[in-house]
Amino acid sequence: VGLVEHREAAERFGPDFLRLYPAETDAQALDAVLRANRESNLVALRRWAEGRARHARAPTFMYLWRHTLPGPNADIYRAFHSSEAPYVFGSFSAAPHRPFSEQDRAIASTMMAYWSNFVKTGDPNGGALPHWPQASQTNSGFMELGDTMAPLPPVPAAAAVLFSAHYDRAGEFSF
Repeated sequence: VGLVEHREAAERFGPDFLRLYPAETDAQALDAVLRANRESNLVALRRWAEGRARHARAPTFMYLWRHTLPGPNADIYRAFHSSEAPYVFGSFSAAPHRPFSEQDRAIASTMMAYWSNFVKTGDPNGGALPHWPQASQTNSGFMELGDTMAPLPPVPAAAAVLFSAHYDRAGEFSF
C-alpha cells in the first residue's frame, strides 16, 4: 500500500478523503489507508448493527482486534483478520515458531474469559473484565481487544459522515 492506493481511495470516497487522511509519502499513505479502512469498516459494521438491533432477539457484541501476532513480518501484517484466534482458543502451542510473550498470555487469558462468558450466558461480561458494551441503535458497542481492552471511542464524526455518505450512494450496508 502506498500513494497509488491512497489516490485510488481518494477517487472512490471523494475530496474529503484527502482532508481526513492526508499523505505525502508511501509510509504516510500506508498509515492513512489502514486508518481509513479501519474507520470505514467500523462505520459499515455500525450500520449493520443498527439494522440488526431493530430486529434482533439476542444482544450483539462487536470488537476490533488490535494486537500484532508476534513472528516473522509482524511489522508488515500487524493485526489481521483471524490473528486473534490463538488468543481466543489459547492455542499458542500450535504455533511454536511464534515468540509469544507474557503480554500475549495475559491477552489470551482475558480473551478466553470473554469468549467463555459469551458461550455460557450470551454476554461476554463478567467478573473483573473491562465492560464490553452491547451494540444497540444508539451505541456502536465496539470493544477494542488486544493491547488495550476497553470500549472503542466512536469513529470521528467527519469520517462517519464521509463513509456513511459513500455507503448511502452505493446502497451498501443499509438494513
